[in-house]
Amino acid sequence: MEFTKTKRVIKSHSPDELIIYSKPKMGKTDLVSRLDDCGIIELEKGANYVSGYVHDVSNLEELDKIMTWLEKENPYKYIVFDTLTRLEEWCEIEGTLNYMNSVQGKKFNRVTEEHVEMGLAPANRLGQQFPVGHQCFESVNTLPQGFGYRWSRESYKKWFERMRALQGRKIYLAHIKDKFIESKQGEQVSGRDIDLTGKLKSISTSFSDTIAYLNRGTDGNTYLSFQAGESVAEGSRSKHLTGQNILVGEWDKEKKDYSSVHWDRIYID
Repeated sequence: MEFTKTKRVIKSHSPDELIIYSKPKMGKTDLVSRLDDCGIIELEKGANYVSGYVHDVSNLEELDKIMTWLEKENPYKYIVFDTLTRLEEWCEIEGTLNYMNSVQGKKFNRVTEEHVEMGLAPANRLGQQFPVGHQCFESVNTLPQGFGYRWSRESYKKWFERMRALQGRKIYLAHIKDKFIESKQGEQVSGRDIDLTGKLKSISTSFSDTIAYLNRGTDGNTYLSFQAGESVAEGSRSKHLTGQNILVGEWDKEKKDYSSVHWDRIYID
C-alpha cells in the first residue's frame, strides 16, 4: 500500500443513511413516497394507501429475494425500509430457529413428555420441534440471563449490514418507544426513543449519519427534528441539519393532502 498526501474534499452534505422514527400512523411512509426515484421495501403492509415504487415483503425469505434484486440492479436513488421495528420481530424468530438448530439449543422448543401429558402435542411428535406460531413456541430472548439476545442480535446485524451495503441513499423507518429518563436536575421525565431492543438500537444508530424525529406542528404541517437532547435520539452529521426542526411537508387541510413537500431541505445536493 502506498501513501500520498491527499486532502479529502466532502462530496456530499446530504445524509447517506437516515433513520426517521415517530408514532405509528404519523405519515412516515407517505412522506418518503414523495421522494423522486424512491423504492419502498414495505415490511408492515402500511403502504397500501400511498403511491410509488412499493415492494411488499411478508417475511425474511421474501426480503432476501428483493435484496438480491436491489443488489444486482441498483434501481433506485433512495431505498426505504419500512420498518426496522418489524425487521427486529422477524430477526427474533430467525435467531430462535438458528439457536434451535445449534448444539446448545437442540432441546429448545421441542416436544417433551410433559407436553404430551398436557395434551399440547401428540405422542408421535415427541422430540420434534414446535413450529413457529405454536402456543408452546418460545422466543430465544426468553433464555435466562439474557443469553438468547445474542442470537437475535446476530440475525439483525446481518440483515442491517446488507441493507447498508446497497447502492443509493438509505432511509430506515421505525416506531417510537416512550421511556422515562433522568434529567440533569435529577427528575424523571417522559422522553422518546427508537423502538428497538437494547443493542439493536446501537447497531442501527451508530452506523447512520442522521436520525430524525417526525412530528406534526400545531399548524398541521410535518417536521423532521434533528434537535438532539436529553430525551431524544435524533441528530445529524450534516451541518445544515444539526439542531434544526425542518418543515418538510405543508399540509392542505381542505384537500387532506400535502400542498408541497420539501425534501430538498434535507437532500440539498
